Amino acid sequence: MKAAQLRQSILQSAVQGKLVPQDPRDEPASDLLARIRAEKAQLLKQGEIKKEKSLPPVEEDKPPFALPSGWSWCRLGELASKVGAGSTPTGGRNVYSPIGIKFLRSQNVYNSGLVLQNVAFISDSLHKKMSGSEVQAHDILLNITGASIGRSCIVPEDFDAANVNQHVCIIRLIDHNLINFIHLLLISPVLQQTIMNAQVGVSREGLSAEKIKHFLVPLPPLAEQHRIVAKSNLFMSMCDELEAAEKEFASLEANLAEYLPKSILQAAVRGKLVPQCIHDEPASELLKRIQAEKSRLIKSGKLKKEKPLPPISEEEIPYDLPDGWEWCRLGEIICLLSGRDLETKMFNDTGHGIPYITGASCINDGDILITRWTETPITISIFDDLIISCKGTIGKLAFNKIGDCHIARQLMAIRFFSKAVEKKFVKLFLASYVNNLIIQAKSMIPGISREDVLFAPLPLPPLAEQQRIVAKIDELITLCEQLKNIDPDSALPLPDMQQLLPPLEIPPSSELEEQYAMAARGDVSTTETKEHRQAIEDLFGDGADG
Repeated sequence: MKAAQLRQSILQSAVQGKLVPQDPRDEPASDLLARIRAEKAQLLKQGEIKKEKSLPPVEEDKPPFALPSGWSWCRLGELASKVGAGSTPTGGRNVYSPIGIKFLRSQNVYNSGLVLQNVAFISDSLHKKMSGSEVQAHDILLNITGASIGRSCIVPEDFDAANVNQHVCIIRLIDHNLINFIHLLLISPVLQQTIMNAQVGVSREGLSAEKIKHFLVPLPPLAEQHRIVAKSNLFMSMCDELEAAEKEFASLEANLAEYLPKSILQAAVRGKLVPQCIHDEPASELLKRIQAEKSRLIKSGKLKKEKPLPPISEEEIPYDLPDGWEWCRLGEIICLLSGRDLETKMFNDTGHGIPYITGASCINDGDILITRWTETPITISIFDDLIISCKGTIGKLAFNKIGDCHIARQLMAIRFFSKAVEKKFVKLFLASYVNNLIIQAKSMIPGISREDVLFAPLPLPPLAEQQRIVAKIDELITLCEQLKNIDPDSALPLPDMQQLLPPLEIPPSSELEEQYAMAARGDVSTTETKEHRQAIEDLFGDGADG
């Protein structure tokens, strides 16, 4: 069951008397009603409220469900000294003031409480003219028109002053002790359905105050109201936690196609994607062969001798490697060529000369796009160099499959001089390392230097494992691409959230809270009444449906 469904089940059970056990020692609701009627008659006699049209007896409407012992049906108007909406003064928005008395509208009323950001204001003089729709502490506000019809909140005890427009109804109860239960009732499925059914007009333009007064109210004893509200609040806080987990899960699900390749790359460069093989030549021996090959090429003049790279410090090592792997600088196993821009007169778009790769915009999804050529190249990239963007858009990667070409300064070419290195593994490493490079790019125009690339700490696996990793990546990325194209409506349903989440633990601080915590865990005490046990079963089911 999702959090939203669970909230509705809790509210439904609450107003039907199935959330907490009844206590025969509670004063029955009939006595509570008698006191409220007597107090209302006294307010009428004193002239503090106006005489209203008599409400029809409850018996004229068929109650939607049977009530527990001690409960009574009544009309909402019987419990209230005022049920009425506000109005919008002549002049509309032109009467609003930058400061003054708060003028509450439907966008300020939410089930969780008043939202006063961007609240409107009216002058004090206008507020006094509209005294009939003045808001007081302990009032219940109910939206009665538009898309937000049925939203309701309680005006807090420390509230100062406000007025309401015609889209909001004030429900002022005679006994303030009832406000929490009546608010819970208003937002429950029982009253929400009544509200939807009671909208007036063919176009369902809104809800009248007269209709609201006629609402049937299942009224519990006052002591039970307090128990219901306390337990509902506890369960609602649990629903909040469940809803937060659902949102996190939904976000992961929605972005799975994006996150999964990144997670795969991270697993690959940490040695967690394929198993290690004790028969593989360790990376330490591989590095020795690469260094020997590099020395021979430098000695023969085929490679330029460069400044030695510093050893990797402990602080630079982000995680431990599997057996057979070694940390090294990327510059130890590659050569790096920096691009240079050409003057306008040195390139063309007619196809004469060799391709001129101008920047990251020429790299699209691993392919190189050619739009310019030059007959006077300066920096030559050759077939199978790995091109990386290093200015502006950082970290776009593509193998040079077009042969000799010139690259601009927004690009660098990584050249592999040894067959002891799997080129695709290096590309995978750079794809996973690109976020580090972006973080290092702090200038107004993001960029990375030769040192950023050459000094990058590379987790080097044995050559055979490099090849196994590349093969596995190709397989998994293909699956990721297929995942992007899956129609969500045709996909298999995911497991229910309740099966994936751990049970919520509520630390009890009293006997009552201990009962609530037991209910949340699904435990039923042997000392509970049959009514209590049945209430919990009605609320959560027997567990078979998850």
